[in-house]
Amino acid sequence: MENFYLGLDIGTESVGIAGTDENYKLIRAKGKDLWAVRLFDSAKSAEDRRIKRTARRRLERRKWRIKLLQELFAPFMDYKFFIRLNNSSYQIGDKDCLLGGAPYSLFADRNYTDVNFYNEFPTIYHLRKALILGEKKYDIRLYYLALHHIIKYRGHFLFENKSIAEIRNINNLFNELNAIIEDLMPDEPIFSLDFAAKFDEISQDKHKTLSDKRRLLYACIDGITDKQKEMISFMIGLKGSPSKLFGEEYSEIKSFSFSDLQDEEFFAKQAELGDYFTLLEKLKSLNDYVLFANILNGREYISDAMIDIYEKHRSDLALLKKFVKDNYDKKTYYNVFRSTKETNN
Repeated sequence: MENFYLGLDIGTESVGIAGTDENYKLIRAKGKDLWAVRLFDSAKSAEDRRIKRTARRRLERRKWRIKLLQELFAPFMDYKFFIRLNNSSYQIGDKDCLLGGAPYSLFADRNYTDVNFYNEFPTIYHLRKALILGEKKYDIRLYYLALHHIIKYRGHFLFENKSIAEIRNINNLFNELNAIIEDLMPDEPIFSLDFAAKFDEISQDKHKTLSDKRRLLYACIDGITDKQKEMISFMIGLKGSPSKLFGEEYSEIKSFSFSDLQDEEFFAKQAELGDYFTLLEKLKSLNDYVLFANILNGREYISDAMIDIYEKHRSDLALLKKFVKDNYDKKTYYNVFRSTKETNN
C-alpha cells in the first residue's frame, strides 16, 4: 500500500476525516473519495448532576444534625413537641394521631400556644436575642428552637478556634495573609496595615458597587502588581483569575468568585491548587469578613442586626400600606395586600 495521510478535524459536535496522498490530494477507493463527516450531540458537563448531588448531601447532613440534636434534648422534653415539629408541614387531618387534631406546630399547652410564642418572639432572632441576654429562665423547648435554627443553617467553619474579637480584627486577617504571601510568593509585596484600614472602610461602603470598590482599592497601592489586583478582586467578592494569581500552569481553572462556589466546590480547589490553596483560604477569610461586617452593620450580634432588618421592613410596610390606603380605594388595597390571585403583585 502506498503511503497516505489521514487527517482528522475533531470538534465538539462533529469529526471530519480525510485520506490524502503525500501531495495532499484526496485518494479514492471503490470509486469514492475517502472523506467523511460524523455528527453527534455535543457533550454535556457534569455541572447539573454535581449541583444536585451537592444539594442532596447538604440536605442529608442537615437532617443528620437535627436528628442528633433531638436525641440530645429528648430525655428532657415533652415527646409530643418533636412530633408536632416534624408534622408542622402537614395539613391538620394528615398529622400524627397522637396530636389529637391540635392545629399548633410548636406549643399546645393550656396556657401557652403558638399564638403566645409568636406574639412574644416575632422571629427566631428575637428568641435568640432573648436567650443571649438571659434576663430570665425560659422553657427548655425555646432553647431547642434557637439551637435548631443555628444548627440547621450552620454557616461555615473557616474561623475555627478564634474569638469574635479576633474574627472582627482586620489587622489580624491581613497579617495572616501577608505571612502566606511571604511564604509562597517571596518576590510579591505584602499589604500594609494602612491598606488594611482603607480596605475595611471602602469594602463596607454600601453606596458603591463592587467594581467601584475595586477601583478605589487599586488606587490605594502605588505600583500595584497584577497579582495584588487579583487578590483584591477575590477579597471584595469579584471574580479572580487563578492563572493570573498563581501562574499560567493553572490556566485551565476558570475565573471564579467565592459566591460562585458551594462549600464542597471551594474545598475541592485544594486538589487543583496544592499549597496555593492556603492563600485562597486567607483571601476567602477576608471576603467572609466583609460579608460578616455588612450583616452586622455595626451591631454586636447577628440577632441584633437581623432584628434591625425586621423592624425596618415592618416600618416600610406600614408606610406603604398608609400610602395605598390614603390614595386608592378599598378594592385596590385588597388587591395589593390581601388577594392571592394577583400575579407579580
